[in-house]
Amino acid sequence: MLLGRPDVARERLNLMREAIDKRNLHEVTFAGHHEPNLWADMREYQRAEAVAAQTLELSQKEQFADAIARSQCSLGYARAQLGLSRGWRRTDSRGLSRSERNPVPSKSKLLYGHVGGRAAA
Repeated sequence: MLLGRPDVARERLNLMREAIDKRNLHEVTFAGHHEPNLWADMREYQRAEAVAAQTLELSQKEQFADAIARSQCSLGYARAQLGLSRGWRRTDSRGLSRSERNPVPSKSKLLYGHVGGRAAA
């Protein structure tokens, strides 16, 4: 919570940026998770979206699973606040949604048979 002191928050954000070891990409992505949350708290959702998208791109390039997950949350939240979340779906590293990775038969197919083209046993 910012407690009504956005100037102090911006100053501390600048201090955080200066303290980051740019050669340590895990540290860069970790900081990149906190910055969009600060911007979102300040209702600066376009900045939050931009930083989260950059962090997500770097996280995917470096295959940092934890940073990918955090960045997706920050990006999704910022986009939802901007009204841009329609059509966005969660995917794995191959770009497949959960239903594409592991299709689940409908309840009626389970109850009445014919799962996968053959009668259920």
